[in-house]
Amino acid sequence: MWAAGIYYVLLLVDNVLIRTAEKLSGYLDEITVLFAAPFAAAALFRMPHGLWPVPLCFGIYIAMGTISGLFSPIGGYPFATVTGLTIALDSKPIILALAFAYCLSQARDSDVMTPFLYALIGVALVNLPFLLRDLALNSGINIYGEPMDRRAGMYRPQGLYHHATASVDIHLMATMAAAALWGIRKTALWAGLTALLALLTMLHIVAKEIVAVVLVLGIAVMAMRFRSKDTQVLIRAAAVTLGLLLAVPFADLALPVIQGQVTDYVQDGESAVRTLMYLISFDLAADNFPLGAGIGTFGSLTSFTTFFSPIYDQTGLSLIYGASRLHPYYLQDVFWPKVLGESGWIGLAAYLGLLLFLAVRVTRAALKSPAVENLFASFVLVTALVKTVAAPTLTSDLYVPLIGLAVAIAACYPRGFAQAAADRQARAARQTSRRHRPAL
Repeated sequence: MWAAGIYYVLLLVDNVLIRTAEKLSGYLDEITVLFAAPFAAAALFRMPHGLWPVPLCFGIYIAMGTISGLFSPIGGYPFATVTGLTIALDSKPIILALAFAYCLSQARDSDVMTPFLYALIGVALVNLPFLLRDLALNSGINIYGEPMDRRAGMYRPQGLYHHATASVDIHLMATMAAAALWGIRKTALWAGLTALLALLTMLHIVAKEIVAVVLVLGIAVMAMRFRSKDTQVLIRAAAVTLGLLLAVPFADLALPVIQGQVTDYVQDGESAVRTLMYLISFDLAADNFPLGAGIGTFGSLTSFTTFFSPIYDQTGLSLIYGASRLHPYYLQDVFWPKVLGESGWIGLAAYLGLLLFLAVRVTRAALKSPAVENLFASFVLVTALVKTVAAPTLTSDLYVPLIGLAVAIAACYPRGFAQAAADRQARAARQTSRRHRPAL
């Protein structure tokens, strides 16, 4: 966990200091994955309890995408190259999940999460005064003298970061960390810090993050346990009432943002890259059923960097700004169309089904017996499912370690580290008792 905290400090400092794409973060996550690979291999040979669905479902997705590519008209050298690169990029969260699962199985301290959560919160708090500066001035110019993006009548704050996307991701991660600690400690300090970070996340004016924050706070409140049932009901009722009171003035800001972004995604389908990506992925899966177009050919980074996939020309996407040869980077603004288009319905069912299963499993466990780790894992997986509707969250250098950690916890420790240790001791005691049971 200390290593994970250091990773985020390096990554986020890197996003502050360097604006261009040629920066450390372009390699830091790959270096981290290479470092984690031996631990992931150890997990495969000595698989922790409950981990087997993760490599199985991901393997089905990769196999369907690879088999699809064998029947793709693209074929040849481009396919072989992009297949290997895409598998390597897509495998990062799974490799880290296996590595985290193995390392956590060897850990002796049940409170290994706290330093990591403190690191996430600390990075956001460092950015806080600069973020407040942007909100107070609302001038449209950040601290570097660069123009800021404007939405819903106000400029999106950036603080120390060159782009509002990095800033909102940082504050969303800190909100999840603070909410996990608040859900267990139940003090006014953690409640206030969670509320502050949640509000700052929402003020970045991004619909996905607004929805994610609401879900995170809802799960945190529902998971809280109090000594008295009456107190529990009272606290939850007070939280809902306060939320409604805050929602009334905030609705004037949040609802137009959400409505505006939804309208941007679905109106004028000929110019909305995200909408077309979804529609074309349905066509690719239907035309090649039960396969897809082949891994690395649609929506993947390699599909427009290693080579420019002919699918974009054949479907007319390349004629649209953001999906053209000169400006192709909107092609990565979604995730599930990539999975469906490349690996077909079976690949989508395996990948999406795995995340849904783990998210439901760990959330149900957190609501029944909350612990810092299962609450945080629940927040990360629920947020990932929300964000992947319109962002490549599962391949983002910011989110890959979080996804890996959350998958490991959800698969192997849904009821928390302490309960898992108690279960292991109980199983060991039962085995010892059976071995020493006298023969009749």
